[in-house]
Amino acid sequence: MSKVKQLINHLDLLREFLFSYIKKITFQLSRYPKQTIYEIGTNFYAKIKRNIDFFNGLDDIFILKKKINYLINFEDSLKYTKENFIDVKFFTFFLNNARSGHSLVGAILDAHPNIVISHEVDVLPLLKYHGFDFVKIYSRILSNSYKLSKAINRFETGYNYNISYQYAGRYKILKVIGDKKGGGSCRYLDRDPKYIYKLLKIFGKKLKIISVFRNPYDNIVALSKRKNIPIKIATNIYFKRVETFQKIKNIIPEDQVLIITHESLINDSNDTITKLCHFFELDVPNDYLNACNKILFKNPRARRYEIKWNEKDFNYIEKLINKEKNLEFFKDYKF
Repeated sequence: MSKVKQLINHLDLLREFLFSYIKKITFQLSRYPKQTIYEIGTNFYAKIKRNIDFFNGLDDIFILKKKINYLINFEDSLKYTKENFIDVKFFTFFLNNARSGHSLVGAILDAHPNIVISHEVDVLPLLKYHGFDFVKIYSRILSNSYKLSKAINRFETGYNYNISYQYAGRYKILKVIGDKKGGGSCRYLDRDPKYIYKLLKIFGKKLKIISVFRNPYDNIVALSKRKNIPIKIATNIYFKRVETFQKIKNIIPEDQVLIITHESLINDSNDTITKLCHFFELDVPNDYLNACNKILFKNPRARRYEIKWNEKDFNYIEKLINKEKNLEFFKDYKF
């Protein structure tokens, strides 16, 4: 499909891009009202040229969606200053397959008095394509977390992620900040795995990565249903992202990566939440721990029993699970 046809087939995205771009320009003009007509005209011309270059080089609708996300939330990146983040010790993001339980872990961490975790700000493209510095990234994260905390109910995939604890969306002393976008970050780094070196250069020892695994059969069924794709295709996507995580894990220092399982979070919540907090060198207040436990289901959702399996799909997954390179993640999992 040609680039023009591809864009024509996504006119809704082009309209969204146009409206969000106008919103950004309007905000900039209101923020800097003393600009001269000449300055406005020069800047506007330069921006139009950059956007023409952007569309000429566009070869993936995925990138256009990231551009729209950047424009829609542009104001949020300027709400806070460097002084708001003076105590931040760690920056974190999630890396693995979607539907693994990252949203739940993100909500639990966000409720801690020293942690702010946003929901799917998708910071990696902002760092690469838009040159955001850490202040703009942190500002976007803080704005997103606060907005989510104002929602009465945050239902997603059967969970209400609202934790009735006073620091959800807020903080006492901000020591850890990050974004929950597990599957999206994996897709992004799969496209550009070397970018992890840039992240290490930007954040150094401040960088911390969390990866949540769950029973692969459950995860693959959830992915298949969400995307309405056959089990075998979902399986290939799933293990491709596991492979991406393995590559990143081999680059990042061991003490900067934490792997937990969704099942351990449900079945041994106190120990797992404590492990998460200690990963960031933080204490675990009892009232915080109790509030987190109140939103957890009694048992993990066993999605693998929701479909009728055929032998080919089952054996294909089992073969990949038992590959030597995958055993470190799946050795304790059975159907």
